[in-house]
Formats: sequence, structure tokens, C-alpha cells
Amino acid sequence: MIMDGKETNVQNITDKSIYLNVSNKILEKADYLFFSGGTTSNPKIMPFNEIEWKNRNKYRAECYKMCGLGKGEKAAIMLPFGPWIAGPSAQCAMEELEAKVFPLGIVDTDEELIPLLNIIAENRIKTLITTPSFLSFILRTVKKYCLSLNIDKIFTSGEITSNQLRDYAKEIIGATIYSCYASSEGFIGIECKEHNGYHFNPMHVSLEVYNNGQSKNTLLLTVKDSVLVPIIRYEIGDLGNIYYDCQCGSKWPRVELLGRSGNGFLVNGAVNVYPYQIKDALFSIGLDFIECLVIISKAEDDIDLLNFMIKLSDKSVEIGPALIEEGLRKMSLDFSDAIHHGIVRIRANQIFVRRDINEQKSKIIIRDERIYE
Repeated sequence: MIMDGKETNVQNITDKSIYLNVSNKILEKADYLFFSGGTTSNPKIMPFNEIEWKNRNKYRAECYKMCGLGKGEKAAIMLPFGPWIAGPSAQCAMEELEAKVFPLGIVDTDEELIPLLNIIAENRIKTLITTPSFLSFILRTVKKYCLSLNIDKIFTSGEITSNQLRDYAKEIIGATIYSCYASSEGFIGIECKEHNGYHFNPMHVSLEVYNNGQSKNTLLLTVKDSVLVPIIRYEIGDLGNIYYDCQCGSKWPRVELLGRSGNGFLVNGAVNVYPYQIKDALFSIGLDFIECLVIISKAEDDIDLLNFMIKLSDKSVEIGPALIEEGLRKMSLDFSDAIHHGIVRIRANQIFVRRDINEQKSKIIIRDERIYE
């Protein structure tokens, strides 16, 4: 942890497996059950009792209030509802503010989206809560059909919203974007008004910077209101720095994110992709490859573009790009879903080279060219 410029090692870090074997005893105490997206084929079940769920939503409401929201606000929520935690959490937080909530959810096609946008326009809703990827879909649809939509504030969850998307939202619908720093395990904080990091209230959550041997900027999360599944020094998979002053004048600490830890990466604001998933997907279609370079970039329409450059040494195992892409698409249910919704695109190319006798096989190399300028 960095305190007064000095780094201190932290022990007993909570492991993510605490969510994979939640006991029946804990479930029987739960008033609410939600789920994460299951990007590693092991969806996490999130049990809450009534008090900790209410405290979580009060804190989220407190963060919204920092950005100017209050009683009587009209807010459209375009997040997943049902058993997933994002939509219900945002709705409960807005209800804490005594706002008028329009829980619209998300849809697949232009034809389904346009009636929802008409509801927003007709009711003069000025606040939108959504994901960066779904916001891109909204903006493309507004522009494509020359729709009239005016929004003051947009709150996004998921990946760090790109500057390109911020500019596009301002141009198309006049909105200012505030990113929420949230994981399934806890709502962490809200983007500073100066857009130079995220403020968090240390009365509710604490963040520590930890040296795990691979990075000295590993963030650990403690959720002070957690009860049924205590979140204590929990490694959430992000890298960052913590500061205790800000030009915006807030007294809350501020965290600046540097990227994701480990070798995995995040697409579509919510879908984790890990090297072992890529490796298993390529093996499943019979590709005994030397190396796979994954280049992640943003397309012109702000969609995540994944280019898989696969090195092979044996032309007899050449497989068509369409079959490779189909295999990669199936690496996880969430990844397949993101492609289905048109918010992630993939390309696969094969390169035949001579393998050095001492060269390691089946290497996965990640090169993320997106948002960490």
C-alpha cells in the first residue's frame, strides 16, 4: 500500500474463488442474489442481505449526486437486468435519489432500439446510464436515422471510456460522460469532474496499491459494507495509482487506472478474455500453432477489433479463416454474445514460418492499442 509515498506489502489477499463455492448457509441468509457475466465459464453468484444491498445502493447514489443528479431527475437505464447485477443496482441507486427511473434494458437491433430512444425523447430524459459499447450502438443509430436526442449526462460502467467516444457523444447528443468505477464485487467510485481519475469514499470502500511480484501497481479492494461475502484486500485485476488531492476540490481519494493486470484483457466494457481461452479455442479446431499475436484496437465506430495473427510451421494443418474465427467466437459465452451484438469484431490470419528448434510453442502475446494512451 502507498501511504505518504512509502510502499507496504499487504498479506492475505482475498482470492476470487470465494465466489465459486458460496455455501448454502450463506445463500439462506441472502435477501438478494445476483450474478456476474461468467466470462471464464464460472459465473459468480453475488449474495447480499438487505442491509448491505441498501448500503451499496446508497453509496452509488452518493456518487451520482457528486455529478449533479438529485431528486426529480429523469434517468433512462440501458443495462442488463434480470439476474445480472448492473441494471438493478443502478435502478436502486436512482430510487435512493428519488429520481424517476425508466428501466429500458438493452436490445439487439435498430428496429428495437428506436422505440426506446423515442421514449427518452418524448419524456425529455436528460440522464442515461449504460455501457460504453451500448452507447456506441445508440450514437450510431441516432446518426444513421437522423433522430433528435438531447442528453446532458451519461454514466457508463465497464472499460475506461475512450476519448473518441466522449467526443462522439458530445457531438451527436450533446452529452458529457462520467464513468463509474464498478466491479461486480463492489461499486468503487465515480469519475472526477475533471476526468482525471475516479473518486471513492473511504467510508464505504478502500483501495490499496500492492506489489504482487509482477506489478507494483496492483489494486486491492476492501468493501466495508460487505457482509455475507466479505471483500477484504481483494485483487480485482486493475493497475493504478492513488492520490489524496485533486484539482476538482473533492476531499475523496482519487485513483488513476493504468490498465488491467495479468495477461488478460477486457473487451466490450465487461468481457474478460484470457490467454488460456484463446489457446484452448485454437487447439479445439486442430491448430498446433507456434505463436498467436492478439492485437486489440478500436475501429472507427468505437467497436473493439481483435486481430489474431497465428504463426504456424506446417501448411498441411492450414484451416480457413472462417473456421478459426468460429472457434475463437466460442471461447466463452460472453465473448460470443459480444460478437453477436456487433460490439466486438474479430479477424484471423495465418502466417507460415520456420520454427526454431529451441522456440517455445503455443505462445499467446497480447498487444492492446486501445485506451491507455
